[in-house]
Amino acid sequence: MSLRPSVAEILDQHITLELESIDRMYLNLYVPQLQHENGAARFFRFHRGQPFVSSALMATISRAFTAAVDAFIRQHQIPVVRFVKGQRKDDVALEHLARFHGEEGILFVGIAQEKCTVFRTQKRRNPITGKSYPWIVRGSVLVNCYYFYGVDRDFGPFFLKFCSYFPYPAKFCLNGHEYLKRQATRHGLAYEAPGQRHSRQPRPGAAAKDLSSALRGSHHGFSNRLLRRELALLLGCDLSLMTPGRMTYDLRRLRLHGLIARISGSHRYQVTDFGLRSALFFTRTYARLLRPGLAEVLASGLPADSRLSLRFHQLQLTMDEWVAKANLAA
Repeated sequence: MSLRPSVAEILDQHITLELESIDRMYLNLYVPQLQHENGAARFFRFHRGQPFVSSALMATISRAFTAAVDAFIRQHQIPVVRFVKGQRKDDVALEHLARFHGEEGILFVGIAQEKCTVFRTQKRRNPITGKSYPWIVRGSVLVNCYYFYGVDRDFGPFFLKFCSYFPYPAKFCLNGHEYLKRQATRHGLAYEAPGQRHSRQPRPGAAAKDLSSALRGSHHGFSNRLLRRELALLLGCDLSLMTPGRMTYDLRRLRLHGLIARISGSHRYQVTDFGLRSALFFTRTYARLLRPGLAEVLASGLPADSRLSLRFHQLQLTMDEWVAKANLAA
């Protein structure tokens, strides 16, 4: 006796659509010209009009920056959390998020001492004249960092981190899965997040109801008319292009390839076991093999020394040589 469920039994269960996204995405914020010593020196000499560069000039800007942050906190009455060593910042953020009832806003501002790469000045001596002069250098020092934890209407929870010392590098962090949950909620779609025992289940909207109704009738078979709207949405084309003639042609091709079968005595069809296995094979092949592979060999900004990129480049060179020889022979 076979324990493998039939197609009808599978389609009679809840249909789950799995969405993938980047979990944590970090965006580094900085001024490119201020990432090296000469650029910082030019900033103070020509933009600020100072005769020389020193850490005293940087300290003046830093005091103004921290004063502006303190004024922002007082004006909006934002809670301040001073992180201690070993404390998980995400746990603190979850506690504040649970007490926040607004649609979007700043939850709290966290302050932590961390090592950051900043500029400082050191005295150097001219070997000929013997006179000392200030010289700007990069170094890692322990400074205060401000974490602005908030929640956005579209993207959900996030934090913006600022170093409190020149050149004030910042980092913005958001979560792709939180974005997907927010969009599902806005469109009235139910969802269940992986690893969560209790996820919010918003009431399905009109689009979800239409899709659910169509899927609930799948174990009785589907018709030409039932698939027109769903296929037009899937292909991103106008519904008027999905004519009955085109749908009949497509359904006939699927039937001849054994992917669907007509229900006896009706004009409705069912997915065959072979059709279901084929669909699962191709969707998983795309999601797990083609999409990440093409992203590595075709997208810009990715490492060119990966094994897949090197093999793809070698294949391209070989094909170019073969084409060149074929043209030569002709």
